[in-house]
Amino acid sequence: MAAYFGGNRSLDRVFPGVVLFGPRPATTLRLHSLSNTISTMSFKKAFQTKDFVVTAELPLKPDSSRKTLLSDAQRLGDGIDGILLTDNQYGQPHMTPLAAANILQSGDYNPILQLSCRNRNRVALLGELLGARALGVDSLLLIRGGALPEGFQPRPMAVTDTDAKDLIASARMIDDDEGVNGGSDFLIATSAAVHDPAPDWVPEELMAKATSGAQLVFTQICVDVNI
Repeated sequence: MAAYFGGNRSLDRVFPGVVLFGPRPATTLRLHSLSNTISTMSFKKAFQTKDFVVTAELPLKPDSSRKTLLSDAQRLGDGIDGILLTDNQYGQPHMTPLAAANILQSGDYNPILQLSCRNRNRVALLGELLGARALGVDSLLLIRGGALPEGFQPRPMAVTDTDAKDLIASARMIDDDEGVNGGSDFLIATSAAVHDPAPDWVPEELMAKATSGAQLVFTQICVDVNI
């Protein structure tokens, strides 16, 4: 589930489970039928031009390989506009999401690259962003990262040298730097937790992420219309 941050980034209204910042530049919601072929445009382009997009998550594993990634993507491929590649989900080691994104691109799939502040320091994260730009990976999901699971041995240490707002601002800074060559501007997403807000709740953290440069929000699927 995703929400769109409009250009003025002013809080307009709260929908069930998501907060929308500004109107989406579309007038009518049309469900795009699923086809037997993968989307021929990037997730960024699909998000900018379609009224309804479909994403899927492809968790990476320690034994993930080029062959397994492309096989898994093929199973997801029909009608999918973007495939989210998670970043050390649950603290599990695996190939870097950027490497996985490059593999998916080689098979004409459309990756959404997740980067977590939990696992790398600021310099390493900037390197990942610059690498994504050079490789033409233009759809990002930038998050702080959750707590590491209990019982993970040997227990890794969370880095958290920066936070999601700073990472989002860094991605936007790279876009604005004329000295950085290659790639197109990033479509920057962030995450939010679905909850039942208090009557006086103000989404200050989401607004701060929007100010930093986030353009859309990923949440958990929420089917409770009263939230």
